[in-house]
Amino acid sequence: MRHFDEAAYLAAHPYVAAAVCNGSLPSGRVHFETYGLTEGRSLGLPSRRDRMLRGLDPAAQQGVELGPLMTPIVRKEEGRILYVDHADTETIRAKYAGHPHAGSAEIVPIDVAWRSGRLKDALAPGFQADYVLASHVIEHVPDLVTWLADIRDILSPYGQLRLAVPDRRYTFDFLRRETELHEILDAYVQRATVPTPHVVLDHCLNFRTVELVQAWCSTLNPAALPRVFSVADAIAQAREVITQGSYLDVHCWVFTPRSFALLMEQATAAGLVHFAFVDLQPPMPFDNDFVVGLRPSADVPAMVASWRQMRERAEQLDP
Repeated sequence: MRHFDEAAYLAAHPYVAAAVCNGSLPSGRVHFETYGLTEGRSLGLPSRRDRMLRGLDPAAQQGVELGPLMTPIVRKEEGRILYVDHADTETIRAKYAGHPHAGSAEIVPIDVAWRSGRLKDALAPGFQADYVLASHVIEHVPDLVTWLADIRDILSPYGQLRLAVPDRRYTFDFLRRETELHEILDAYVQRATVPTPHVVLDHCLNFRTVELVQAWCSTLNPAALPRVFSVADAIAQAREVITQGSYLDVHCWVFTPRSFALLMEQATAAGLVHFAFVDLQPPMPFDNDFVVGLRPSADVPAMVASWRQMRERAEQLDP
């Protein structure tokens, strides 16, 4: 556990700290490896919210949060924040009624329903955001290139986009291949507004139940991971996209920090994406995502170099 932080663990568990102080435990790390790991104890590391907001000041800035559902990163009482989703509040709440992990009554009221078209057209004329937050949203976007362009359009020149991105290695995407440039180009050329049949098939056929602690401890047996969808299920869902144009809630794109950086490096070099890399916060132990910060840019060489920097940093963290 090279990410283990002794001080953070002891701060999160005062009675363990007391036991270390009185000599009944040699260290917090020993406690974690003996008890905390199997009990799923908090490591006391920064939360996703802390990582998403690092360096931002919601109290003094205008923000936009995409897809907040019931756990927005920034609450209304904390600053000027607009909640944007693909439909209005009633529709979103109806969609999640009975969902095991989403109490529909707790879903926050949506300020702006971005159903189609450009994001800037759904907002007030001339609106600019100092920051945009999207936690576990980017992987669901059918056309990644156009989505990023829409967000860039509403950011101030010094604004930032902050993304919490699922890391393939710790999710049900464990067996999937990471997204490559030709795949986002295919969706861009098609102007995809729903996941393409190829994406739906990949998602369904390679979806596996993954135990997070085992993934972090590298004890998963890929061949034994339980399937969720049959081949017949995958075909049926792909046909639904073709015949009905349905939006299916799948992961269109699959990333690790390194592969995300490589994809952005290629996309900025090709003139498709106009964001530079700002900040990377790798996955915290027993969490399943990384946080990346982006800022608008028109300097192609600088953008490409910035994403190369992120890729090199990711390689250092996970050689």
